[in-house]
Amino acid sequence: MLATTRRTAPRRTTTGCSIGVLVAASLLAAGCASEDEAPETIPVSALPEDLCSVVPAGLAKDLALGSPTAQTTQDDDRALATCSMQGTYLGSDLTLELRLVSLGGDDGAALRTAMTHEIAGACEMLESRAEDDQVFEQGETDCELRDPRGSVVRTAQAIPVYGWGSVIIDYDGENAAAVAAYATFLSGSLTLSVPGEGIPDAGNDD
Repeated sequence: MLATTRRTAPRRTTTGCSIGVLVAASLLAAGCASEDEAPETIPVSALPEDLCSVVPAGLAKDLALGSPTAQTTQDDDRALATCSMQGTYLGSDLTLELRLVSLGGDDGAALRTAMTHEIAGACEMLESRAEDDQVFEQGETDCELRDPRGSVVRTAQAIPVYGWGSVIIDYDGENAAAVAAYATFLSGSLTLSVPGEGIPDAGNDD
């Protein structure tokens, strides 16, 4: 529950176990390929120049989001897109930050392993920041840190771009549960499809 007064234990099979499953599956798949068959190089995905554009209009209206600042950088094996927006919710100031990483590499097996390691590292760092009154939860492919006053950080794998994404909402105000729900929705929009393709809308458009 969000109204917890102490840090909860992570809900997870161990991170090492999930990494082991993915690595084992990758090795099995690699063993079925012909030794003469060269692995197919997978390039980084083309991330949006303006990551703020993936925020649904209805949600942006609900949170009164504006003043967008976006940046995208790319090299041979990694692309990073970021977005920052300012807003208000129920009379309190709010800051939204989005981060999306796409990895490139020699083949899918190597990328899946790299993606798993990066998410595990990001979640480990997030857990280390948790204070006694905050809630940290971790699944096999995502993690979340919630503050009872409203701030929330959510990180999840982004399979369509062979990477991961984070949603960070800095907020201190009423209805923290609603803010956490917005973060969950935004995380899905950011990581479950290629940004800019079929992003659903949400919120009140009236």
